[in-house]
Amino acid sequence: MAENIAQSFEALASSQNFEKLISALKDEFDKSNKAVVTRDDEIEKLRGEFDLYKNAYKAVDAQLVIMRREKEEAQLLAEQAQLSVKQAERELEELKESQGKGRRVFVLLDGDGAIFVNELISRGQEGGHAAAQRLLKSITEHLQATLGSGTYQVWVYIFFNKRGLTETFGRAGLSTVKAKFDEFVLGFNQSAERFMMLDVGKTKEAADAKIRVLLEDEIRMPHTVRIYFAGCHDNGYVNTLRSVITAGFKEKLVLLRGYSDMAAGITELDLPDYTIPELFRPSKITIPSRKSISQQPTEDLPAAAVKVATPEHEASTPAVVNGATPASTPAARAPSPETATNRPVAAVKAAGASYSTALLQQRRGSIPRTASPEREEHNSDRSASPTWNPTIQKKKLNHNVPLSKNKPPPCTLFYLAECKFGDECKYGHHYELTPDDLEEIRRNAKKGPCPSVNKDLECPWGDDCCYGHVCPGGPTCYFYKTRSCKFIGANMHKAQK
Repeated sequence: MAENIAQSFEALASSQNFEKLISALKDEFDKSNKAVVTRDDEIEKLRGEFDLYKNAYKAVDAQLVIMRREKEEAQLLAEQAQLSVKQAERELEELKESQGKGRRVFVLLDGDGAIFVNELISRGQEGGHAAAQRLLKSITEHLQATLGSGTYQVWVYIFFNKRGLTETFGRAGLSTVKAKFDEFVLGFNQSAERFMMLDVGKTKEAADAKIRVLLEDEIRMPHTVRIYFAGCHDNGYVNTLRSVITAGFKEKLVLLRGYSDMAAGITELDLPDYTIPELFRPSKITIPSRKSISQQPTEDLPAAAVKVATPEHEASTPAVVNGATPASTPAARAPSPETATNRPVAAVKAAGASYSTALLQQRRGSIPRTASPEREEHNSDRSASPTWNPTIQKKKLNHNVPLSKNKPPPCTLFYLAECKFGDECKYGHHYELTPDDLEEIRRNAKKGPCPSVNKDLECPWGDDCCYGHVCPGGPTCYFYKTRSCKFIGANMHKAQK
């Protein structure tokens, strides 16, 4: 029993020790748990602070990127500014250099309407020098009077049809002028580095095209202070002049008169004009009608430079020299009976013959002439023409295609007027035409403008001219409204009564 009691005491002691141990462990666990909770709170706090610093870093980093970009842009702007400064300095130097050389002035002359007087041309090379000096002196005086004193750099361009102009001199009886014209051009070109007389040939509107380009290009240049335009005889320049006026360059334009009369369309532009005395012809060269129509065709002549005298005018008025009648030039006489076989076509018109009949009779060499057996051998109205080769076989038109699609197309001038090219013409002279074919050719020819009326000149054939004196579209012509119609004469779009 004593043993049992002893065991009970031992068990009780063990139980108490166990509880103490458990209590101690529980206290340690509580402490550890509090430490863990405290640590978790600190971790959470640190995590929040970390996120805050992280966001702040991102913001700073983004701002740094923006600042770097702004820095790069600022560097680029600085480089561009440096380039602009260099460009401005270069332009300033060029401006100073150009001012040192003088302000630029251009004189643009259409040589078909601004022709030097005979007295200067007759002096040959020395006359060319004198013409250039007179032109430069007058232009410089006008510049100083209108723009003030200073240094001016004057450029002179004269575009002309050399062959046509020399032939005009010859047909007007100005043999000395014709012989000395080449020397005159040489003297003018040698007078100054910027003075140029340029032959552009007989191509239609060749001089006009070059003058238009120079006018439109140079008038827009800041160093160009004045352009003297000497094409006042030709309405074809109206659209170009109106365009530069609309663009704001009217104050740079001055009309330099050649002939005393200006084209109607040029006058309406209301531009200031200037005349240089005794330099250009005040009127067109008058050609006796016998020479200009009967003996040779006039298609190579510059229309703006020529005035064909009628037989009545020719009988009492000699060829015009410098706008006056020279004492040494005998007055032209009316055709005598001996010269009646070479009367001009205009004379036949006055006698009541038709346009085509007059030309036909002119080709045969007399007006009228009775038929001979030799002429009647050729069963053709044109077999006696100088341009007709009777050995070439005539052929028929292909009526399945338009006239213009025939190869070659029939020559309008040969069948309606006078073709100067003869058998070398690229159009056909050897067709057998019906009256309907001729009528179609007449209608088609009327769709093209008469060269004389197109330049506001009087057509010697009047209503009998094979070309059109009015635009088929009339006042409502679409191309006229868009300024692209080939009928450019002053009255070619007016309503017909």
